[in-house]
Amino acid sequence: MTRRDHVAGAVLAVGGLVVVWAYAISMFLPSAGMFHDDGLYAVTARALAEGQGYRIISLPGSPLQTKYPILFPWLLSLIWRLAPAFPDNLPLLRIVPVASTFAWLWLSYRLLLRCGAPRAAATTVVALMAASPWVLFLGTSLLSETLFAALLTGSLLLLTRVSEGPPHVLRLCGIAGLLAGACFLTRTAGIAVIVAGFVWLSMNGRRVGAVIFAAAAASLVIPWALWVLSHTGADADSYYSASVYGSWNIVSHYGWREKLDVVTGNVLYSLSAPLSFWAIRGGVWLLVPAALLAACVCRGIWLTRTHPLTWFAIVYAAMVMMWLWPPTRFFVPLIPLFMWHVIVAIRRVPVIPVAVVVAAVMFTSSAALLRSVTSRPHPWCSVNASGLRRGLASTLGSVRLDPSRDTA
Repeated sequence: MTRRDHVAGAVLAVGGLVVVWAYAISMFLPSAGMFHDDGLYAVTARALAEGQGYRIISLPGSPLQTKYPILFPWLLSLIWRLAPAFPDNLPLLRIVPVASTFAWLWLSYRLLLRCGAPRAAATTVVALMAASPWVLFLGTSLLSETLFAALLTGSLLLLTRVSEGPPHVLRLCGIAGLLAGACFLTRTAGIAVIVAGFVWLSMNGRRVGAVIFAAAAASLVIPWALWVLSHTGADADSYYSASVYGSWNIVSHYGWREKLDVVTGNVLYSLSAPLSFWAIRGGVWLLVPAALLAACVCRGIWLTRTHPLTWFAIVYAAMVMMWLWPPTRFFVPLIPLFMWHVIVAIRRVPVIPVAVVVAAVMFTSSAALLRSVTSRPHPWCSVNASGLRRGLASTLGSVRLDPSRDTA
């Protein structure tokens, strides 16, 4: 190994320790439900653990949950059964998103290598992902993004292997389909990987593989679809039911002016998404490098237009563009894919300017990560148990408290 290799290894080791420390502190934060969705996941996980069914027991009448698929809260419920005392079980519940985060990072590294990225580039992408404050937040909250990202990365990794024509192709298609179906059981946005995988296999002469892929995915999708259809009743217009998906997209709602406004706004948000991923703050001038980065992504998409990863990225991005919500959070699972497109687009650019940009982004993101973590209360601060419970009670305002058990 050269001296440069030793320096790079030392920097990665120190950075890895800092990231692990940040994740360890965030796992023990005395709060939950701050993003609303994580509060719902906690409530439905408790309902499943206590045998009440897949219900939102914090709402009047405990309506059945038909909006969010069941896989993530079901995994949380397995831990809730072993440690039912809330909020003491929060660090244990966070094992699910944290383990999913590290699985996602490892699978992303494998996927980038499989797609031909140099080892140094793949390592850099994974390091940038781990240092992102957005990834830290999603990976240590009771949110399903990192589980979704790990499952879709595993499915795309297998589809990439299929494109190389190895033996046992049909088996790989079946496993990839199961992972794609599990994506849908985590977030309904997983329909993108199912559609993209099926179409890509069909268009590339693997029609039997496409049928097996679709059948494997359908074995997980159909039971959830039947559950939603059979329990869509009087509360169909509720925000907490699956009917909300129909009114939060521009395909079947709103006029052409509103459709254009939504797409335009989402495109502008997408340009600034990298700034949010790595907590880069600045003036309007930063939109220039952001636009250049977007141009690199578009060039990489064009150069890899026959690859299954690109098919999925196009389908997923198109779906997000039609959704009435800022797309930054939804683009987080696509970070390694977009970074791969950038690697392909700038492969002829000299290494030194790229290294300078990466170092600046890493420094900015790490500083924001440390600032975010050190400003939060954690187990090594003086937080007493009663204060902890009062804080959780105020945070989870939508959750009924049971005074006899002091649980939410």
